[in-house]
Amino acid sequence: MTIYLRPEITQLSQGLDIDLPDSWLAMVERYLPAMKKYLEYQVSLSKKELSIITLGRDDAFLAEIESHLEDLRVSGQAISIFRRLRRQVTRATWGVKLLLGPEPEIQVYVKKPLPLEAVLSGLRAQGYGAAVAQQIKKVASILEKSYTHFFGADFTPGQPVPFQIYFTQYLSEDASVLRRMEQVVRELALPSHVTEQLIQAHTLLSQPKQTIWISLSLVDGSIYPAIKLDYRNITFGLATRLLETLQLPSSTLDALQMVAETLNVQAADYMGLRLAANAAPSASIYLTRIR
Repeated sequence: MTIYLRPEITQLSQGLDIDLPDSWLAMVERYLPAMKKYLEYQVSLSKKELSIITLGRDDAFLAEIESHLEDLRVSGQAISIFRRLRRQVTRATWGVKLLLGPEPEIQVYVKKPLPLEAVLSGLRAQGYGAAVAQQIKKVASILEKSYTHFFGADFTPGQPVPFQIYFTQYLSEDASVLRRMEQVVRELALPSHVTEQLIQAHTLLSQPKQTIWISLSLVDGSIYPAIKLDYRNITFGLATRLLETLQLPSSTLDALQMVAETLNVQAADYMGLRLAANAAPSASIYLTRIR
C-alpha cells in the first residue's frame, strides 16, 4: 500500500482543526528514512491532536534524535537524560513521537524490556525518591513483572522531563488481568470512579490471547494520578461503544468518524484510554500505515 504522507496529514489536521505550522514538514523530513520502514499515526480523539510515530535502531537514527533535541533547544538536563539512555540501553528499538501543531513536542521511547531495578536506578538519579520507587515496585509485583516493557521520556522544550513506564499483560479467558488492574488502581489511591471506568472499558475491549499495555506517568518527582491502558486491534464499532459508554463528548465520535473516512479504515491497531483521578477519561487511537 502506498502512503502519501503529506496529503494524509493535511486532511487529518484539517479534520481535527489543527493549525499546522509551515515548519511541520521539515521536522518530519529528518525522519523520512525511518518512516519509509515504519509509520504510525496517533490521533487523540479527546484533545484533537495528531502525532507521527516512527521507529529506528541504528546510530544514524539516534544521532538524528539528538540533533533534533539540540535544534529544539531543550534543556541541558533533557540532553543529558537522552545521552544517558543511549549509553545504557544497547541493541534496542527506539521510537519517536512528534506532535504536529503550533508548538513542537517530541517523545522518545525505548522499546526493549528493561530490568525494573535498572529503571528505578535511573529514576533515582533524576530525583525520584524511595516512596515512588516502592510504589512502582508494588505495581510491578501486582502485575507479576520484574521488568518494564517500554520506557519513555517527553523532551518537549520548556518543561521538566516526564517519564512513562509501560508494563504488559497477556489476556486470558478469566478475569485475572482485570483483578490485577483493579489492584493497581487501589495501590495508586485513585478514586472509585476510575475503577468503574476501568471495568467498563475492559469489559468492552478485552480480547483473549491479546496483549494490553498498562502505563504510568512520572512527573515532577511523583506518579501522576492516572493509569493509561492500550488495547490491541479495536474496531471503530467497539471504539464507538466505549466512547458512548464512558459518556465522552460527541466531538470524540466526530473525530473517530473523520479518521475512518479520511484514511478509509475501520479499525485501530491500538486504542488508548487514560483514566485519571481529577479529569474526564481521554481516548486516542493508533494507526500503523507502514510496517
